[in-house]
Amino acid sequence: MTQTILKQLGDKHSLKFYRLVAAKVPEAEVRRALAEIKIDGARAPAKLFTHKMKHYALQQLKERIG
Repeated sequence: MTQTILKQLGDKHSLKFYRLVAAKVPEAEVRRALAEIKIDGARAPAKLFTHKMKHYALQQLKERIG
């Protein structure tokens, strides 16, 4: 999954973050985010991906807390 993220976003500086995302976020969620970014044609796809993954993590935390 890490290579898929890297291939689409092309931001090698964030490789460690992409590895973390691939390990912790369900593949379906990652693919959904990547598809949305591709369809939207974002000017800064790597930044938008990071934002989406942070938002996902926050939502998961809120659900666990109650």
